[in-house]
Amino acid sequence: ISVSKEGISAVTLRFEWGEKIDEHVNDVREKIDLIRDRLPEEAENPVIFKFDLSMIPIAIIAITAEDSYADLQDIVDDEIVDPIKRVKGVASATAAGGLLRQIRIDIDRDRLSALNLSVAQVNLALAVQNISTPGGNIKTGYKDYLLRTPEEFSSPEEVAEVVIAHRNGIPIKLKDVADVRDFFKERTYEVRMNGRKAMAVFIQKQSGENTVEVALAVREKLEQIKKNLPPDVEPRMVMDNSEFILASVGNLRNTVLWAVFFVFMILLFFLRDLRAAIIVAVAIPTSLIITFLLMWLADYTINTDSLASLAVAVGLVVDNAIVVVDNINRHRARGERPKEGAVFGANEVARAVFASTLTTVCIFIPIIFVGGIAAIIFGQFAAIVAMALAASFFTALMLVPMLSSKLLKVRNPNSSRSILDFFYHRGEKVLTGMEQLYVKFLNWSLKNRKTVFLSCVVLFVWSIGIVGFIGKS
Repeated sequence: ISVSKEGISAVTLRFEWGEKIDEHVNDVREKIDLIRDRLPEEAENPVIFKFDLSMIPIAIIAITAEDSYADLQDIVDDEIVDPIKRVKGVASATAAGGLLRQIRIDIDRDRLSALNLSVAQVNLALAVQNISTPGGNIKTGYKDYLLRTPEEFSSPEEVAEVVIAHRNGIPIKLKDVADVRDFFKERTYEVRMNGRKAMAVFIQKQSGENTVEVALAVREKLEQIKKNLPPDVEPRMVMDNSEFILASVGNLRNTVLWAVFFVFMILLFFLRDLRAAIIVAVAIPTSLIITFLLMWLADYTINTDSLASLAVAVGLVVDNAIVVVDNINRHRARGERPKEGAVFGANEVARAVFASTLTTVCIFIPIIFVGGIAAIIFGQFAAIVAMALAASFFTALMLVPMLSSKLLKVRNPNSSRSILDFFYHRGEKVLTGMEQLYVKFLNWSLKNRKTVFLSCVVLFVWSIGIVGFIGKS
């Protein structure tokens, strides 16, 4: 993409996702060198600028002042920007919107002409006397001190005393032909906060650093900085990306907790046994803990993508545990002892559980190896779900049988009634009704096989036909 304006032309190169930009920078530089001779003579050397998402500020600090506003630029540079630059993880802290001091010289051309002087002579005199020259070095033992003679102008009075030329042995100073005074550089923009004049400090983090940790460190440093500022200088962090990240993580964390709660209630309703529901529910945090370990080994972090993956995985990790618990419960109902029932029950469904887990994992695994933007957006999501499913498999075949042998008991119909009987009887009625409805539908399907088969074929063909009418974005 090429955009040209008066005095500047910018060419933007966009690469495919996953490309190593550092390798392409050298190729771009070589191509520019080949056409440099074809550029206009007054054109400056092209500058290659590589944009990185880490260059986007993670925080913005606004600083307001009343009495100290004229000196706010120096205060911000010395007391705020420099300390923040030393914070671990901060790449740069850039101040904007302040008043930059200048020494303004308004030349009186009439007086200059009367003395037969030119503006070029004034410029030359100022350039010659506004320099800093090296003064050699001094060696003392093992130390070597470099000397420098600072002669830059620091005040309008010094500039006004600059000798431009001599006439009849009399020095002609700048103040004789010009008005010299303190001034502020003209600004093309202004920073305001709540209607008050202010300055802004844009903070960028180093590539690869954690945004939340860097922003927290900057906040802590800012609290220390406030103690050394003048009373009327008020710095405030007006933009902090870590707040949005923490809010998103907090919302997803609550979603995961609610998901666990509703999964437990559904388990309690359908399993109709508090102990069985607890065993299956314990498999959820256990699988997630193992997933966290795998995430740590894969160098993943807790973010919105990973928490969204875990929220999806919560409903998947209980499937294996439910199958194992239900089969163990069936063996126990036959009169088998706790350990035997747990071992035989788990062994009996181990292959089915493994096949079920493997088929689900195979859905997500290919996404990890897809290139381009799909891998960036969904790669971590797919990897974490696959990790959670693998963890649920080991939990279902190791932890669940052990807990079942210790906690699971066969329901005694003659036992005293409890509040859990409500779940048991209600669940029994619902499941019995669903079973009767299913048996009726199955009997009808077996009697009308051709109708069922033709209906399935028609639905399949129809579903393929409407794919083209589904919108894409």
